[in-house]
Amino acid sequence: MTNVEVATMEDLEGICDLESRVFSEIWHKTSIENSIAKDDITVLVARDLGKVVGYMIYYHIVDEGEIMRVAVDPAYRRKGIARSILNTMIERGPEESLIDYSLEVRESNEAAIALYHSFDFTIEGKRRAYYRNPTEDGLIMWRWGDRQEG
Repeated sequence: MTNVEVATMEDLEGICDLESRVFSEIWHKTSIENSIAKDDITVLVARDLGKVVGYMIYYHIVDEGEIMRVAVDPAYRRKGIARSILNTMIERGPEESLIDYSLEVRESNEAAIALYHSFDFTIEGKRRAYYRNPTEDGLIMWRWGDRQEG
């Protein structure tokens, strides 16, 4: 059973290990460490028996959460981990004053796109040749929250 919590520095090595196994262009350890330490960035981790099996990094930009990284250990995919992480992010939204969320996803990543659609993200645009290794377009997706007019 996995649980999702805000990352601490104790999770740094596990996040970096997963980062290097999942992405073709990795973030350096210092960037991840700085993300964990900053108040305007949230790093969530999913752990199974203490091991980091998934994580998400999202920036707080005014009232928007910009999702920068989502990764799940290949051995743990299709077990609801990314869904649990996204649920946790959305549950935390009000306490972090976040209303809307955005992200970019590889155009070929059908599983991730379907997951984001299930959380009411919609495709709002495309960034040509956004990704490298291999070069691929990125879809821009948004989840629009409820705004109180007043």
